[in-house]
Amino acid sequence: MNLSNTALIMIDLQAAMRRIVAPFAKPYSYDEVLANNQKLMGAFADAGQPIIMVTVQPKILPKKWAERVGRLILEEDARDLPNVYKIAKYGPNAFTQSDENLEQLLNRQKIKKLVFTGVSTSNGVVKTARTARELHFDVVIVKDATADKSLSGYQKSLEEFETICETKDFVN
Repeated sequence: MNLSNTALIMIDLQAAMRRIVAPFAKPYSYDEVLANNQKLMGAFADAGQPIIMVTVQPKILPKKWAERVGRLILEEDARDLPNVYKIAKYGPNAFTQSDENLEQLLNRQKIKKLVFTGVSTSNGVVKTARTARELHFDVVIVKDATADKSLSGYQKSLEEFETICETKDFVN
């Protein structure tokens, strides 16, 4: 798949979510989701395209706790990659519930297509992807790089979007 004008948006792949989602992850295991996200990070980095790592840090928590909750699992993998951005959100939607202006960041880089991964598919992933669609971005969901605690919630979420791909569609 051509990655020009495309950004990878990774939702809530953080230590705290691992504890919450991993034991119940469906239809892909949490380890499969992480492995596929690592592959996608490599593909986007090789193409010189932005990687947006989104973490949830609820505002109700003291700052130090919020930072601990929001620690990204793949942060070390991203450390030496170019064009990586970290965005903290305080609710499910990275566009509307963040102090960062994600839309402006993407528009500055002339991004037209967003490739979504992460957990929980039926919450953070789908809510951010819906807003992206409303903002006229092309939306792609990578099904084997997402998971949910509920299989029916996962399946229903994917039905909302036209373009559903797999990691192998991006990785040579």
